[in-house]
Amino acid sequence: MDSQKTYNIHVREEGGGKTLLSLSGRLEVGNLHLFLSEADGIIQKISSGSLRVDLSKVEYLDSAGALGLLQLEDRAKDRSISLQFVNVTEEAKRIMGLIDRKALSMKPLASEKRSNVIEQIGEGSLRILNDFVSIMIFLGSLPRSAR
Repeated sequence: MDSQKTYNIHVREEGGGKTLLSLSGRLEVGNLHLFLSEADGIIQKISSGSLRVDLSKVEYLDSAGALGLLQLEDRAKDRSISLQFVNVTEEAKRIMGLIDRKALSMKPLASEKRSNVIEQIGEGSLRILNDFVSIMIFLGSLPRSAR
């Protein structure tokens, strides 16, 4: 998918370590990578203080755009910058509320284990051996008349 810039970011220093970031346009899946890249550049320029993000002129926000805003908040926190969303529309609140922040930070239940062919053959052989042992134990537990 091609990234097209369908949003605008306007940055204004408010003094006293405060910065206002005004967003307008569309924040959506098609421009998420571009938005995060541009927003990261802005956060890197802010040394400390607070950042207010004005969402009053955001025309469209999908779940990917909401995720991008929450990632922006996390990246600001990583740099000890307090971030506050202001002028958030009810629709934007609803979309942002759909994202489970705890689930985003959870580690996967099962880690992806990548093994080479030799390890896979060994693991398969162990499973076959375990199955064979289970069958032998079962057959040994049967009464002689059932064998």
